[in-house]
Amino acid sequence: MQSPANYEKTRINTVVSRIADKLRGTGQRQAKRPCLGVAFAWVSPDFRTNMKDIEDRMRKRKYKERRPIRLGCMQVQPTRHTEPSYFRSLLTAGLIERNTDLQDAYGMWQRVCADGVVKRLSMKLDKVFLPSVAAPYQHGAQVLAAMSEHQLDALRQRIGVK
Repeated sequence: MQSPANYEKTRINTVVSRIADKLRGTGQRQAKRPCLGVAFAWVSPDFRTNMKDIEDRMRKRKYKERRPIRLGCMQVQPTRHTEPSYFRSLLTAGLIERNTDLQDAYGMWQRVCADGVVKRLSMKLDKVFLPSVAAPYQHGAQVLAAMSEHQLDALRQRIGVK
């Protein structure tokens, strides 16, 4: 069992090393590590409260790192795309041109997702007993990517694209 004085020394040592490790990555001036080889003479009366504050702050920081990454419309990070995903999927399928406005592209997306073949294929992707009504809109890009050239030509004819 450690004596109370040795326990305080090791506790101070760990806190000082944590603070030094934290400062190392920030580029700030590092705190000098005190020489704890000699007998420790004086401990401030609010030492325990300061230790508790430092440890609580470190715990809170760990909690923030474990939060899930936001996706979709709730994401905070900037994306590299300027156009919406439906525009990109229609463009890769060859159903629209690059200079099509977003309003026309969204109308095309609705026509593609309302098509019977696209609905049937997207509901096959849902592996549940009762498929969702929104399945064509969720899996539309996957269905378009999985279609062959012959199927895409038939889709173009059905929705009236040149």
